[in-house]
Amino acid sequence: MIFSRMPEPTRGPLGLLVPLRCLFLALLMTMAHSGCRKSPAPDPSKLPSDPQPSPPPAHLNLFGRVGSIPPSIIAQFTEETGIPVEVETFASNEQMLANLLSGGGQHDLIEPGESVIEDLIRENLLLPLNHEEIPNLKNLSPKFRNFPFDPGNVFSVPFMAETVGIVINTERVKGRVESFKDAFNGDHQGRIVVLDDPREIVSWAFATLDLPVDEVSEANLEEARPLLAKWLRQVKAYDFHSPESLLLSGEADVGILRSPAAAVLLESDKRFQWALPLEGAHLIVDNLCILRSSSQVQAAQALINFLLRPDISAAISRLHPRLNPNAAARLLLTPEQLANPASFPTEEEFTRLKIFRGIGNQTLHIEELVNSLKAQ
Repeated sequence: MIFSRMPEPTRGPLGLLVPLRCLFLALLMTMAHSGCRKSPAPDPSKLPSDPQPSPPPAHLNLFGRVGSIPPSIIAQFTEETGIPVEVETFASNEQMLANLLSGGGQHDLIEPGESVIEDLIRENLLLPLNHEEIPNLKNLSPKFRNFPFDPGNVFSVPFMAETVGIVINTERVKGRVESFKDAFNGDHQGRIVVLDDPREIVSWAFATLDLPVDEVSEANLEEARPLLAKWLRQVKAYDFHSPESLLLSGEADVGILRSPAAAVLLESDKRFQWALPLEGAHLIVDNLCILRSSSQVQAAQALINFLLRPDISAAISRLHPRLNPNAAARLLLTPEQLANPASFPTEEEFTRLKIFRGIGNQTLHIEELVNSLKAQ
């Protein structure tokens, strides 16, 4: 058998084997052709994003009423949540409102009285509350929901309340003193101490004359002037902060004061007796509200919810015997605490209570009237 020999591969000028050179050229052409095609655009969702700034750490600024929320309660909130709370206090609604309107302080949560809530809403200073973040709202008594100053509790949560009434020293005063007319009937001349609060004082005269406490017109003030002049001549002292001290010292026999101070007197000394005036009296409601300018809304709502917790609210009542709007918290108080008539009015007495609405510049006219009568 004869085998034919395969021809050798042709070599090129560089001595390369032709088939290999052809293969190499083909590869180069393929790569060049591929390079002409556009690469697919990157997916933006898979690109690394710029680092986002971290939210500021929770640090709550509370602007509250003097002596309202005990420091131990604030400390417990911080211990449970890790949120520090800086507390600044005010002595009156007028002081608080002036501070806010002047832009003073960096507050998150405030504790205004009922008479200035409408002013705060009108000035667009309050943030609507997210009720879903405050589940303990359910603990509020129905009596403390939907007040006229904030229907639906859109901006405010009643936190604590108190009333104004009459305390007498039963060793010095014989018979019941059940009304403002009884207190100022002339039998206690120079032995009466009252709150140094012009609007309160004028409201007592309005209640006696059956005038609406919020209709502070010039005509109504003039109608009340003779009665106020007669009453104020009998007053020994005006004291906003501690009128009960004159009763304890025996320098006064009759006092018109706020219910928490009266409750302490009744608990500590059996000489004293309390009466909610038959003409009616002021229901003072302290509320919790979040400022629209707050940077700590979630922390503020957490503190509101904490303060409405039954055990926390009851603990506050034990330290400060005020009228507690928290129905669930009342179940944790003792029968003796609930029986204090200054702290917890009866159902019938509650119907005689009146809240104060905002009256704007009329406050100045009230102060002028009362101050002029004091000076006589």
